[in-house]
Formats: sequence, structure tokens, C-alpha cells
Amino acid sequence: MAPSCSLFCPFDGRHPRSLHYHAFVAVLLAVFVAAPRADAVTLTWTTFGNGSFNDQNNWFPTKVPDANDFVSFEVGVGSPYTVTFPGNPLDIGGGVAGAIASYSTAYLRVRDSAVAFSVSTQANRGASTYTVASSTQTEANRAIIVGVGAGDNAALSVIHNSFAGGGLTSFSAATATLGDVASSAGTLNMNFGAFNITGSDFTQTQLIVGNGGVGTLNVNIGADVNVTGFNSTVSLGHHASGVGNVTINGAGSTWTNSDQLWIGENGTGTLTLQNGGTLMTSSAAGDSNIIGVFGGSNGAVTIGAGSAWTSTNGIRVGNSGDGSILVTGGGSLSSTGAGLGEGSTSSGTVTVTGAGSTWSSSGTIIVGSTGLGAMSIQSGGSVTTGGALIRGLNSGSGQVLVAGAGSSLSVTTSPLTIGLPEAGFITGSTSLTIHPGASVDVAHEIELNTNGQLNLQGGTLSADSIGSPLVLSQQIQGTFQWTSGTLHVGTFHGSLTNQGGILAPGHSAGRTTIDGNYTQQAAGALEIEIGGTTPETQHDLVYLEGSASLSGQLHLALINSFAPMPAQTFTIMETVGGISGAFSNAANGQRLGMSGGGSFLVQYGAGSAFDPNNIVLSGFAGPGDFDADGDVDGADFVAWQTHFPTASGATLAGGDADGDGDVDGSDFVVWQTHFPTPPSPANAPVPEPQALLIAAMSAIGAWRLRRRKDTLSSPE
Repeated sequence: MAPSCSLFCPFDGRHPRSLHYHAFVAVLLAVFVAAPRADAVTLTWTTFGNGSFNDQNNWFPTKVPDANDFVSFEVGVGSPYTVTFPGNPLDIGGGVAGAIASYSTAYLRVRDSAVAFSVSTQANRGASTYTVASSTQTEANRAIIVGVGAGDNAALSVIHNSFAGGGLTSFSAATATLGDVASSAGTLNMNFGAFNITGSDFTQTQLIVGNGGVGTLNVNIGADVNVTGFNSTVSLGHHASGVGNVTINGAGSTWTNSDQLWIGENGTGTLTLQNGGTLMTSSAAGDSNIIGVFGGSNGAVTIGAGSAWTSTNGIRVGNSGDGSILVTGGGSLSSTGAGLGEGSTSSGTVTVTGAGSTWSSSGTIIVGSTGLGAMSIQSGGSVTTGGALIRGLNSGSGQVLVAGAGSSLSVTTSPLTIGLPEAGFITGSTSLTIHPGASVDVAHEIELNTNGQLNLQGGTLSADSIGSPLVLSQQIQGTFQWTSGTLHVGTFHGSLTNQGGILAPGHSAGRTTIDGNYTQQAAGALEIEIGGTTPETQHDLVYLEGSASLSGQLHLALINSFAPMPAQTFTIMETVGGISGAFSNAANGQRLGMSGGGSFLVQYGAGSAFDPNNIVLSGFAGPGDFDADGDVDGADFVAWQTHFPTASGATLAGGDADGDGDVDGSDFVVWQTHFPTPPSPANAPVPEPQALLIAAMSAIGAWRLRRRKDTLSSPE
């Protein structure tokens, strides 16, 4: 940044603020008389109030500005005023519309706190444009500077103020800076039309919001920002003292950026998209969107309700500085990939939270490297990505959390890799954690490598396989902790311990292969769906290369309207090493009810009527057949009535028709729906259906009354 100069600086415009208007004009006059310029004129707005840009009486020296001139707004009185850019008459005769009025100067400086640019308030006037024509792109000598010197608190607003529907539709320059030097502030409010930055130079930064001071760009009411240069840069928080803030607010308000976008370059940068505002970015410079660029910087992006950031490039969140993205309230982010926490001095976090909040990445999202990377998907947020890599190198780490009802992570075309060693680096900690209500769906494999931690603590995890390609056996090298939640996996390369979750092969019938042993602890469960006689495609199968140690529960369910025959058998688990232990709700030879009604004999282990190394279901009995004698009759009702109500630990023989461990009114409904099936033998006394229903209703009524009394009498 160049130092401040004397009153006229036609190339950088930095000059001290006038404190008294008459003294200011006297100095201007003296300098102008002493040092006239033939090639360009520096014009300063002198009117205390509103006026027309093309009225020479509003300028000192007295002249209408043209494309060679340097213009400055620094009256210094602090009162708001509007500078109008009159449009041409809408009809210049014969029904011919007048051309758009075009205004141009070489440079523009704004130091006043409340300047507005608008069109004429006259009726029957069309639109106008204003172009700041200088093509110089160096930092010290740019076309537009708002907030020039230390102490400036400058603000320029482009507004719509036309009876005829015209407006200052275009405000353009090759380069612009808001908040130039330390202790300055510069704000540009685009409330109408387009703000166009057209410069292109690989070595320069075309739009700077917060150079050394505080810069603010607000895009409102359907206005547009267009940065069209090729392979150059936009910076928010350019120098260490710089603070750059951009807000895109409201439906139709857009920023289209074809340059690199650096949010927090050396200083602090914030970008906020809200109420339907949109950002579209692209660049020839690869992963051109960087949040937290250099060491010590800080960048933050918030994408709110109805708003969207669409990028045809990748995004770096925490390059060497600290970066964050928050997608919330139904906002959306789209990119070709991303890296979070890439540098050793950086941290990068992305949070996608709230129903309808989404992040879609066609490439790979990399969480963690030598820096700290974190991704959090919460409260119904959703992330879909082609691939995902969670890694930590040296002191870096990568952490992903998926939590809350409806929250989801989907990996569609490439592996989800957790922990990836690299030559020359120490492998740091990495983890993926799934909480209740959330889901993670990986179309291909999960690669669980050294120092990788996969925590299923609720919700659902689905994957084609879980293992590690870094060893010949593909046995997992990291840690899988499974305390609760449902696991759907095709192949698990290693021994699997189910501490308290549900193992459910496939989706609507499938196969799980475990290249090791399977241990199911007391809080765990195995869930099997039966929809036909063909294993893997019509009914679930678990295949173990090792042995099974069983505890917990077995859950059975019929699907696809399948009605098994009593003579049919279904092998639901095959083991190489045998079976020990027993399900708490289905010992060998015990009959087990299932969701939707009906029951099977469960056979496994020593004493099984079939292969003791397998779990086999046989002897299907229909819904409501509590005594499994092939019919549904009064004896089954008596079995239900005898054990009603039972809160837990009930069996099919004790009236538990749906296999949920209790005996209640829903079990009676199963019996009632299927009574009688088939008709009972003539010599078997069967209570009349009406008498059975009366008895059942009496039992249920007495139970409800007892529960009500217990509730009323129990202490708080």
C-alpha cells in the first residue's frame, strides 16, 4: 500500500480529510491554479446535498466529468446525499426509444459516509450506466476505492430511484477496493443493478474487500455482482489488518465469480448468503475457492435458508489459516470436491445442519491432513459425495460426525477411507461417528486403516464392505466400535463384535459375510427378513469364516407378503467354526414369534435337528397360533389370556404373537384377525367367537383400569 500523499493524487487518491469546507475550497483553488493538468482533471464534489453527476456546478473545478477525469466524493459533512445519473428520454420522437445514458470517469474515490448513486427522478427517463475506465490493476492505483485514508468511514449505495423503471443498471470497473488502509472503512451497498469487475491479471487481485481496513460489500434487492476476469483473484481480508465482509441477501441477489475467491487471505474474511442469495464460482485455477488462505488468516462462510453456493471447482477450507463453512436452515452447497484442514497451521470445519441443508460434491471430500479437519452433519442435514477421505498426518486429524434424526452422509462412487498412511508422515487420529437417527450409506467399500476409528453409536451404517486394501487379507487395520445402531454390510473383513446394535444383512433380503468370528453380546440383536426360499436374494443369510458366539436376541420378519409352508426350512446363518451360546429369546428348539405374526422353530448348535454349525428356521406356524398346532382356535386365546398382561420376557407360547417380548392388546389383535384358522375339529370344544371377544375385552379393560390406578397412586 502506498503512503498518503498531498491533496491531489490523481493516481492513488489518498489525501487527508478536509475539516472545514471553506478552507478546503481555498486550498483546492490554490493548487488547481498553481498546477493545472492538461491530460486529466481531478474533480471533487462540492455540493452539500443532492445533485446531478453531469451538472458542472456540482464539481470543483467547474466541469462535467469525462472518461479522463479523477473524481472524488469527500465533502466531509457526514449528511447523506444522492448523486443522480440522468437517463435519456424514453421516447426521442417518432416512437424511437432513447439509448441508455453512459457515464465514465478514469478513477473514483469515495470518502464520505453516505453517498448514493441513482438515476434521475424525472419521469420518462431511461436507464444509465457508470464505468470507471482505468485499466491499471496495481493495488495502489485501482479504478475504485471506497474508504481511502485512515479514519475514513465511507459508504456508497447504488439505488433504484426512477419513475419510469430505469435505473443505474451497471456500475463497472476493472478493479476495486473497499477499506483500503488500516483504520479505514469502506462499504458498497448494491441495492439495484450490477456491479461488474472486469480486470484480468494473474499477478493481481481485482476485487479487494478489506485491504488493510474494513471492507463491506452488501448485495441486496436482486442486485448482481459479476467478476469476469480470467485467472485472477478476489480477496476478502487481503492484508493481516484487513477485514472483508460480503453479504448476498434476498432472492435474485447474486454473485457470479470467474476468478479465484480467497476468503480470509491474510486477514479476516466472511461471506454470508441469506434469504435466497446465491453465489456461483468458477475459475481456470483449479481448487480456486480458499477459505483461510495463509497462516494467521480466518475465513468463514454461512449459507442460510434458501441460499446456495454452486462451484464448478473444489473448495479448500483451512489452507494454512483457519476456515469454516456453515450450511444451515435449508441452504445448499455444491462443489467438485473439498479439502478441510490442509496445512499444518490450519483448521477447517464444515457444518451442515437442519432439515433441507445440503452439500453435494461430485469429487472427493478430504477431511484432515497435516491440519485439523472436521465435518459435522446434524439435525437433518445431508452430504452426498463421490468419495470421502478422513485422514490425519503428523499432528493433524480428521473427524466426521453424523448425528440427529434425518442426518445423512452418502458416498456414491468411490471408497470412504478412514485413516490413510503416507510415506514420510506419522499417521494421526481419524474417526467417523454415527449417532442415533443418522445414516451413512457407502455404495462401495469402507477402508478402515491404521489409526482409523469407525464408531456406530446409533443410526444406520450401510456399506458394500468394511476392510483395508493395505494388507493382502484386507483385514481392517483400524477399530470398529459398535455400541448401538443398525449395520448393513456385505463383507466385513475381520472379526465383528456386536455390543448393542442390530446386524441386518442386506436391504430387504441380502447376505453378510464375516471374515472372522461374530460375537453378539447381551444388548445386541440379529435381524433376519424372510421373503422366499432362496438365500441371499429372498431371505437373509449370515456367513462366517470363523465361529459365532451368541447372546442377545434374534428378530424375525416376513417381507414381500411371503407365507411360508410348515415343511419349509430356512438357513439364516452358516459358520465354519461352529456356534456357542444362545439367543436370550430363542434357545435351540424354541419357537420364536415374529413381526407381523407367525413363528418358526429355531435350531442351532448342539442338539439341533440340523447342522449344528448353522442356524435353521423350520416348522412355520401362522399368526395367532400360540400353541403351534397348526390352527388358530380357542386354545390359543387361552394362552394369550393366561399371560395377559406381560411386560417383558414373553414367548410365543405365552401369547406373544408379534415377537416383541410382551403380551398386550396388539397380540390379541393378531389372534383375532386369524381366528379361526383352519376350522377346529368337530370334537374339539371351541368357545363361541362372541364369548371369546367378550372375555378378551374384559381382560384388556381390567388391565387398563389397573394401570390407571397404579399411575394415579404412584408417587411423583
